[in-house]
Amino acid sequence: MTPPTDQQSGRSITVVRILGGFLAAALLAGIMWASVASNVVDGLRHLAGDRWGLVTLLDVYAGAFVVAVWMRVCERSWGTWLAWVLALLCLGHLVSLAYLLKRSVKAGTLVEVFTPGEHPPGVRRDWNTVGDS
Repeated sequence: MTPPTDQQSGRSITVVRILGGFLAAALLAGIMWASVASNVVDGLRHLAGDRWGLVTLLDVYAGAFVVAVWMRVCERSWGTWLAWVLALLCLGHLVSLAYLLKRSVKAGTLVEVFTPGEHPPGVRRDWNTVGDS
């Protein structure tokens, strides 16, 4: 696999930041819009009363599991990881987007967003050795 150029990495991380920010804002607006109509418990009751609603909840929590595993790979501290996971379970994928944005702001490349540890500016991981350390 050919490593991305600095320009490609820069564009990719910019797209992640813009799209992640847009989705976070849209999700927050949707949460506020839905909250005006009814509370979250009423919404969950409605979802639980329908087969597709149950499948949707299963899908959301399967995705939350994947995000929690990614967070564990990236976070050194069990306490920090646990705080993120509890927030994820309570607030949903708005937390996933916040975590993605947090990681993308600190990263210099897209690979660094999804790999463990802090990546100081100017220090790049080799594309071909990700996960070998």
